[in-house]
Amino acid sequence: MTSVSTVEQQRLSAWASANSRLSRNVDASAVSLAHGPAGGLADATLDALRERVRLQGWVVYDAPEREPRAIVAEMCARFALGSADRTLSGPPDGLVELREARSGNTARYTPYSRRALGWHTDGYYNPPARAIRAFVLHCVRPARHGGANAMVDPRQVAKRLHALDSTILQALSTPDMMKIPANTEGSTLLRAEISIPVFAVADDGELVMRFTNRATHIQWRGGALFERARTALIEAIEAESALAPRILLKRGQGLLCNNVLHCREAFDDGDASVAPSSGRTLLRGRYLLPVAPYASERHTLPGVQG
Repeated sequence: MTSVSTVEQQRLSAWASANSRLSRNVDASAVSLAHGPAGGLADATLDALRERVRLQGWVVYDAPEREPRAIVAEMCARFALGSADRTLSGPPDGLVELREARSGNTARYTPYSRRALGWHTDGYYNPPARAIRAFVLHCVRPARHGGANAMVDPRQVAKRLHALDSTILQALSTPDMMKIPANTEGSTLLRAEISIPVFAVADDGELVMRFTNRATHIQWRGGALFERARTALIEAIEAESALAPRILLKRGQGLLCNNVLHCREAFDDGDASVAPSSGRTLLRGRYLLPVAPYASERHTLPGVQG
């Protein structure tokens, strides 16, 4: 059996202790993206967004009168998230338009369909050096019916598991807890197979989670402890999801988060005669840096420089 290293056990224990009193209060109201006298986003607006993310991992914002790409670019620049992570078929700026695809390579991926998306974190298949720490979903055009999202803070899932049995959280942090099969198209390798943990503590002291409930996309580590950990994980996600509010974004609204667990219900844009370009469209940007807490609230963990 592959065990969690002593250093990682210390890091997980330190993280759990630091977050033992993490609040479960959730505020799904939208923060208006107000601008300051100089024309950029007001400092008070940034503070409100940051505080909501600090408390619950995500925030809804409202900016109906501005161009979507400009909104996302400015907000992410002010939070110093860096450039958006490029996908296999995404545009140069990394901001992908999520809408129904009826043909082409993207049509085989669920986010580009009307189907429901189960609980997952974004980019769970990325290699460790490109772990997705934050993302934005901006609503360009809502669906005629459905398409709501729900968000769960991974910290609450980890907190629940740690309270149940700390060895479960440690098992889920085993480096090969999940194996993500390679992504191929015909004989072309698009992405190599990787092994990753469900939970890890990043060098900045924050918890990182990777997960998808799509059974064909994960091969779980075998063994009694790991099977018990997987069962406990699913039960913890289900328990937290029962508390999650349903968020139906309006045109000009968006979600900014530190890559929390999220899902999407199926949606309907009418019959097949409706062009996808006229249907539900969300702009998505993924980032390798998180919306960081205030410097005074960062945690220093064993083996990590603050």
